[in-house]
Amino acid sequence: GSAKFQISGLTGNATTTGTSNIFIGADAGYLNTTANGNVIIGTNGLNGATNGGTNTGVGASVLGQVTGTGNTGVGYFAGYRATTGHWNTAMGYNALVGATSGTTFKQTLAVGANAGFSLSSGHDNTFVGFNSGYNTREGSSNVYLGAYSGNDSSRGFGNVFLGYGAGGKETESNKLYIHNSSTDQPLIYGEFDTSTLQINGGTRITGNLQIDGSIITNGSIGITQDVSIVIQQVPEIIKTLSFKNGILVQII
Repeated sequence: GSAKFQISGLTGNATTTGTSNIFIGADAGYLNTTANGNVIIGTNGLNGATNGGTNTGVGASVLGQVTGTGNTGVGYFAGYRATTGHWNTAMGYNALVGATSGTTFKQTLAVGANAGFSLSSGHDNTFVGFNSGYNTREGSSNVYLGAYSGNDSSRGFGNVFLGYGAGGKETESNKLYIHNSSTDQPLIYGEFDTSTLQINGGTRITGNLQIDGSIITNGSIGITQDVSIVIQQVPEIIKTLSFKNGILVQII
């Protein structure tokens, strides 16, 4: 290959037609033959792949077995088994290391030690925080933000977990968790596929509240101040309920 730059023993050892590569570190790019445009700094970085290009890695064993393109890894073993992955970014110790050889995930971001550690297939995931999505093996279009968020969620699609440990035990899809622990009763819970939102706590609204559907309650609704409630049953029937000090005083 031409336009290659190698430092240290056996870097780019097998390179034949690959061009514009930079390998720095013992055995970095060791098996590369035809890959182009890689920049790898670290012992054993990108050392198990013969092809794949435009990958950038810094750290020992970073992107070790990658044959895909456009991957970025920073940290020890970051993205190590993302073998056929494309356009992934792994930043942190063991981030997006991959469950087994032959992983197929792509377009996934993992930031934090062990983030996305076990992922084997999926796409368009975001794992941010220590151990975020650690045991997620299969999943796509998930967003986990916070240390241990989605930590034991083995699979899922379209989930959003926000907060320390949020959604840690959820194994289904299209769920929303906002909390600061792995409880299954988070402060805010939602289901994207059914357009359902649940608030597990008291709610105070200081402005206007518009409800275009029904109000269903298993308890009571308390009104403590002067307020008017407009009820529109059908376009031509509009009723206004006026309350004073929590007491219904007028219906218009």
